[in-house]
Amino acid sequence: MNLHGKDGIGGVALPDPTKQPENQPAVAWLAELLLNEPAGTVDVLALGPLTNIARLILEKPEAASRIGRIIAMGGVVHEAGNVGPRSEFNLWADPEAAAVVVSSGLPLVLVPLDVTRQVRATRDFAEALSATGMPLAAMVADLIESYFETTTHRQSRPLHDPCVMLFALAPELFRLEDLRLSVSTGSTEEAGALTIGEKGTLVQVALGVDGSAVLDLLSAKLTAI
Repeated sequence: MNLHGKDGIGGVALPDPTKQPENQPAVAWLAELLLNEPAGTVDVLALGPLTNIARLILEKPEAASRIGRIIAMGGVVHEAGNVGPRSEFNLWADPEAAAVVVSSGLPLVLVPLDVTRQVRATRDFAEALSATGMPLAAMVADLIESYFETTTHRQSRPLHDPCVMLFALAPELFRLEDLRLSVSTGSTEEAGALTIGEKGTLVQVALGVDGSAVLDLLSAKLTAI
């Protein structure tokens, strides 16, 4: 509540949507999209719990097998979690789904807290976005402003979700490692925790990032629209 405000977006006014919501469940929509596009050409960018992707894998495996890759913000590898000692919110919220996705063998890139905590905006960055006069850039600047803990802080909280899109645009700005991972399931404080071990599934994990370069990329994309 303190971070995201009562409306979940820090009180920032967003424009009206330009299209109506899809009128079918997410899994059915994903399956239809994947089956209608050439195999391997659709990447899934996951910014929340992995429930719908896990259901797709279990219920529509022929569609799931056509995913190019999944890029998911989630988990924590070497650092402390944000909802438990080793648990990050997105995996903790549905650890069974996370376990299905991680163990599926589908091409998967995890972008954990280890990396997203390295991507923080400065007030100068937010002010520069506002100064462009571009509507989208100004709106994002307002969103980022809500990520500063106090008026005196010069650095924002981590910009977790943008890291997924930034990785998709410029993977060369991130350092990847291949790790064998498994996901702890159940309702204990270890729910959603990632464990490295020989019994795990091989996953690509982003563990390093050029923070200033990805912020430059974010600014460039926002001011080009």
